[in-house]
Amino acid sequence: MKTVFDMPIADLKKNVAKVIQLLDEIEKLLPGLAILTEDDRKHSDGKLRAGEATALASVLDVAEHAPHYFMSLADKDGGRDPKKFETEYLRDQLERREILNALLEQIGQFSSPLTDTVLLLGERTRPVLLMAYRLSKSIAETDKTIRARLSRAIDFYGRIGKRGADTRAAKRSVASK
Repeated sequence: MKTVFDMPIADLKKNVAKVIQLLDEIEKLLPGLAILTEDDRKHSDGKLRAGEATALASVLDVAEHAPHYFMSLADKDGGRDPKKFETEYLRDQLERREILNALLEQIGQFSSPLTDTVLLLGERTRPVLLMAYRLSKSIAETDKTIRARLSRAIDFYGRIGKRGADTRAAKRSVASK
């Protein structure tokens, strides 16, 4: 069987298009997924360790057995009734988390090899192409045809260089004040 490294490009494009279509279908099957900011993700209290959901479910068992001990948490549980500690709501949310986490783990088992493959393909191309770019850029100084063909790369790397220079200038300006 051909792999992503040696299948015909046309087949790879067709297969990726199909995967994107399937991902669109998955998105439709799971409407309303939350989107957090990077900072919200970084500081979220929602990061449960393996087995922690089961441990927390036992806390709900206790709260259902002796609800009077948990009345002070009634307005903190995220439920609808600010006068009742809503274990049903919390149990529902915890179960939903576990169901989606199982999917996330499966996706992670696919995502890591996909990320690694993209990195590997970049490793196979970028270093030698950057050397070729440096050679081409020097030739482009005296050859208008080469310059025209290389313009996208010159523009791309020029923008990066300009942003870096602007950042350094801003830091010098702040440091001199």
